[in-house]
Amino acid sequence: MPVRPTDSVPARLRLWSLGEDVLVEVAPGGDHLVALTQWGEIRIDDASDVIRESLARMSLGPVSVENLPVLRDSFLRWRGGNQVQPTEPWVRFRRVLETLGNSVVQSLGFEHESGPALSVVPVSRQARFWLPKEIGPRPVRLSRFTSLRVDRGVRVLESPLAHHRVLLHRPLAGWVVGSLAGSVTIPELAELLGQPQPVVAEIVAYLVSSGMMLVGESDGPDGAARFAEDTDPDLAPWSHHDLTFHGRTRTGPQHGPGGGSFPAVDRRPDGRRTPRPAGPRFPLRAPEFAELIAADPTVTEAIEVSGSPGDYSAEPVSAEQLGELLF
Repeated sequence: MPVRPTDSVPARLRLWSLGEDVLVEVAPGGDHLVALTQWGEIRIDDASDVIRESLARMSLGPVSVENLPVLRDSFLRWRGGNQVQPTEPWVRFRRVLETLGNSVVQSLGFEHESGPALSVVPVSRQARFWLPKEIGPRPVRLSRFTSLRVDRGVRVLESPLAHHRVLLHRPLAGWVVGSLAGSVTIPELAELLGQPQPVVAEIVAYLVSSGMMLVGESDGPDGAARFAEDTDPDLAPWSHHDLTFHGRTRTGPQHGPGGGSFPAVDRRPDGRRTPRPAGPRFPLRAPEFAELIAADPTVTEAIEVSGSPGDYSAEPVSAEQLGELLF
């Protein structure tokens, strides 16, 4: 693991981009913009050149404010302390980002490195991104519901409790995640990895904001770390696998289509089917639709009248009856 001198702290770059499925269009009247997302249409009342150009750049990939020509000067003046209040273009840009909260990918980069170290991608309509205040010496660790997998060559962190997933683009982000199985503080983590504390703290802040990591308190017995997740009565009955299955089989905070999507169907040879098992076969009768219409009770009859008397026929079920039941 390469060790960066702790007295050499690279500048942290906050980067924004639009999700891959987001398309921004100018409304017919030209007085507002419309963002087409997987959650539906989002109206953006600010259709100025500043916002249009900023969103156009964001649609191409992660971009920092310093690389948005229409915002660079005002942002640098504000960050330099020459103004008490943020400049008007910067305020308008932040307001649009809040409106597009569930469609904006938040990335973290470092000076002199190409591309971001990690990206936080929204996966639900309720997704909102915020960076926590300084965590300081408080203990941190991964949630026990967080899982790590590889998708198209990128390491992905996911949790059925989170409204985001995290893409780990750089080894440093992976080292931080790999060191968080147990409780640790940011200073301890920075010393363990041989990295500047501000760099580690920024990565941890993004992981906390994504919902993958927990911030605890050191007020347990003998100063032990205590995390709210461990005593939450709603989470106590769930194992990681059960909650993941529960979340992935329902509409909710997840990425991608629900139900059967058959992602490998185009890689199967044409006509390939599961072979039929050996053994005798028995054709079953499928009833005629007219017969069903004439004999089946209405929904009201089934609800109000039908009941289970608990008596069973001494005769076995016939193949015709079984065929009708399965039909």
